[in-house]
Amino acid sequence: MCCEAPDGLEAVRLAKECKHDVIVLDLLMPNLNGFNAAEQISRSVPGVPIVLHTLYASAELEKEAKKFGVDTVVSKITCRSLKDVIQEVVRGKKDENTSQAA
Repeated sequence: MCCEAPDGLEAVRLAKECKHDVIVLDLLMPNLNGFNAAEQISRSVPGVPIVLHTLYASAELEKEAKKFGVDTVVSKITCRSLKDVIQEVVRGKKDENTSQAA
């Protein structure tokens, strides 16, 4: 299922309501920023990978984002494809779940 939210509060609501393989958030969203939305989502639906897609990507920002439950940060201006990152994160979670079940 794919959903789109106009702001952070709606992103949290949709994350709780729908079963997602991955959640992509922007850092700067109305009503609730990406950090706070990620924190609420990671508490409400643990185990769902969260990707922060932002213009402001840096090592410091990624370190801070992880404190809020973000799995990875992707810059909007680098050549690293958001699609590729989503596939890697989802594949990594599936591999992690498979190894835990074994």
